Amino acid sequence: MSNFISIAIMFFMSASHAKYIVFLMLTGTCLFLSWSVASGQSEMSAEELFDLYVEQIGDVSSISFVSSFTDYIEPDDSKTNTLSMAWTIDFVGKRYRKQKVNDEETKGSSEIVLNGNTAISVSTFSSDIDTGNLPIGVTSYTAIPQGYWNKSIRLLYLSLPFGYFENGQECNSIVDTMRSEQKSMFREGRDVGLQCQTEEFDIKIWFDIDKNFAAKRIHIIRQNTQQQSPEYFTIIEYEVRDFQKIGERWFPSAYTVRKSFPGGTIQRDLPDLPPGVVLHRNQTEQKPRTLAAEVSLTNVRFPLRLADADFQIKSTVPNGTSVFMQDAPQIEHIWLDGKIVPKTNEAMLAIARGGHKFMPGPESPRFWFMAIGIILILIGGGRLAYKYIRGEATL
Repeated sequence: MSNFISIAIMFFMSASHAKYIVFLMLTGTCLFLSWSVASGQSEMSAEELFDLYVEQIGDVSSISFVSSFTDYIEPDDSKTNTLSMAWTIDFVGKRYRKQKVNDEETKGSSEIVLNGNTAISVSTFSSDIDTGNLPIGVTSYTAIPQGYWNKSIRLLYLSLPFGYFENGQECNSIVDTMRSEQKSMFREGRDVGLQCQTEEFDIKIWFDIDKNFAAKRIHIIRQNTQQQSPEYFTIIEYEVRDFQKIGERWFPSAYTVRKSFPGGTIQRDLPDLPPGVVLHRNQTEQKPRTLAAEVSLTNVRFPLRLADADFQIKSTVPNGTSVFMQDAPQIEHIWLDGKIVPKTNEAMLAIARGGHKFMPGPESPRFWFMAIGIILILIGGGRLAYKYIRGEATL
């Protein structure tokens, strides 16, 4: 650097206007290159930028937060939903717990957990607000279906900050979609971006160089529009309005999502339903529409040290509550001491005794051992009391 300055001074001292202009151009180029290197844009390739994005997504391996959003149908801006939910997610272990916050419209709440081979949904709702009666509905599975994580987590407008996007009934990973595909870089002003075209999607990600290259905008366009279904988006647009810094990581605190859908007929496969429940329609006509949502994330904490206790139902479910098993509707199940069990005579007897399975009945050998023990204690205590009365024993 010192040699460059010495040469530049000697060059300037030789004094001609043409040389002066050349000197200024060289100096400007040097300063621009220095800025480019400092901002990380000079020698970064598309694959290196992609690796940086993968690292950012990997930083959020586990997280808890509260989400709030209001969405609208454009262009008439008619409100469809306002929802707040508390989340705990373990992306590596594919576990989650989400709970809808009570609201004034429904006077109810819902809680869903996925933990290993257990998936439980508990909903409270009320048809009579005056009585405050909140019936409880519980559903589960005897065996978790394959791919249940992608189909059940339903991040909706929350998926993009975590590197996912909703594709019909599934939640797809942006990283997995782009990983083995050709990627290219682009620049727009001071922003640097990454683009990837697959057979199905065209994905563009803009990064904020002032926020350690945090993803600030994401556009996903469906390439194959000839086989469109009204359940599948044509375009997703995500733009961060505000960031929050957590440790060394910049994370969205407020953003906007727009999802466009084509019109058409939605054909739904009717699920197995509880006895007495009938659905008369399995087709829905849908007009072309765009859903727009304003989303905020608060109480964000990551990464977390999580245990199985973080992924348990915390709602109060009375013993004996019926549980609908979606993959075995013909077998009756009930809730007993925080677990789902088949509705057997033994289970109902346990509920009759107060819901504690560890309290044995006359049909159990443990009952007779306990009964004999109590009788012996009473006999011993009675003899001691008799001797004390007669003065043959002292306390």
